[in-house]
Amino acid sequence: MEGYVDVDGVKVNYRAEGSGSAVILIHSNGLSLGQWKYNVGPFSKYYRVYAPDLPGFGLSDKPDDEYGVEYYVNFLRSFMDALRIPMAALVGSSLGGAVAAAFAARYPDRVTGVVMADPTGLVPDGISRNKELYNAFLGLMIRSRRLYCRPMFYDSSAMKALEGTQLVTDSKESRDAFMKNCKAILRYDPGYINALMSITAPTLIIWGQDDLLLPAEDAQKYKELIPGSKVKIIGYCGHMPNVEKHGEFNSAVLDFLAGIKHNPGGR
Repeated sequence: MEGYVDVDGVKVNYRAEGSGSAVILIHSNGLSLGQWKYNVGPFSKYYRVYAPDLPGFGLSDKPDDEYGVEYYVNFLRSFMDALRIPMAALVGSSLGGAVAAAFAARYPDRVTGVVMADPTGLVPDGISRNKELYNAFLGLMIRSRRLYCRPMFYDSSAMKALEGTQLVTDSKESRDAFMKNCKAILRYDPGYINALMSITAPTLIIWGQDDLLLPAEDAQKYKELIPGSKVKIIGYCGHMPNVEKHGEFNSAVLDFLAGIKHNPGGR
């Protein structure tokens, strides 16, 4: 089922499938719920799966807001309230992973587990020293579907998996939202580091071994910051393991979810 829900005055497109305890999929910066096309089906065999288009992207409204992790944490809380989801496991990709972690730290009573796939939040030194150059690269990248998709994958042939998926390249409003998110992503936030250390929910960190955007070494840094967290490295894989290696990704997530306690979720 795909439909719309009003979230604090923002019209949000989302997909929901399956029954049972709730799992919410939070897509990457610049993508849409189409990112999860290879994951919703397998997950919905066991869970009630929700995949929203985050505000600024896909078919959801694109308000002229600042965006960033804090914005989407607040959005996620209101999204869960609107659909009457008391608790959920969160599966986030890239920016979505950082949102899932920050939400779990702030609202531990509403999170049963967290999966973070190649999450943003730990700004690599090279990017931190060359923000202007990196921003210029991002500004160019989002003008072309090919330029945007290529750095996401280890194997360039995997780009075809995003055909038909709405991307940042599709509208000026989405490009604006993307760059605002990037501005927040590239700003070191000690509060985020502290939040990671306060997470109590079971947490799985998944990383593509050959991520061209964020180094796989960061997985170990996250593991050291999040108490009791586990790491899964997927070989021959770039920034989007849920797409490029979706079979391995799905198995890892389902194994993880099967081992945690869930409560029923939403409508």
